[in-house]
Amino acid sequence: FYAAAYAESWNFAVFGDTRSSSASPGINADAINAIVSDIVNNRACDFLLHVGDLTYGSDLDPEQQLFKSTMSAAGLKLAGESGSGIPYYPVRGNHDTTGAADPSATWRSNFSTLPQNGPTTASGGGGNSEVGFTYSFTTNNVMVLAMDQYANGYISNPDWVSEQLAGVTGMQVFAFGHAPAYQVKH
Repeated sequence: FYAAAYAESWNFAVFGDTRSSSASPGINADAINAIVSDIVNNRACDFLLHVGDLTYGSDLDPEQQLFKSTMSAAGLKLAGESGSGIPYYPVRGNHDTTGAADPSATWRSNFSTLPQNGPTTASGGGGNSEVGFTYSFTTNNVMVLAMDQYANGYISNPDWVSEQLAGVTGMQVFAFGHAPAYQVKH
């Protein structure tokens, strides 16, 4: 990726679906380690975006804790946390919304350092707060929109997206969520 406003190039990586195919241990540590090792050692990324399905979702709290510790051991840190490592910004996938009495509370507890600038309600004032799930940030002449597709339904807050994009000039925009905007098979 090259941002014309800067004299040098910079990179970010996008990956996801790092869950295991069974409830134990809930993550695919081998895949995470291989992907992150390549990113940390060979790609010189400024940050990473994780498109969801961090874990299998059978027991969210320990699975999310294991995900975070595996990412940390591989050289990454959750955005907003102190310490060394390349920051990563996740959004929830469908498997990150099951396996707990209150999956939203579990996410908020484990990923509380993510940007907290998301919509407080769904479009029209109804629905649940997406703060901590849907968020945006800017860096290196890029605005990143991270959209949770499960808090209130598939991209349920176009008003918030429009507000984020209002007045954006001279920047690239990168929007991501778990489900692709354009499906291949359907």
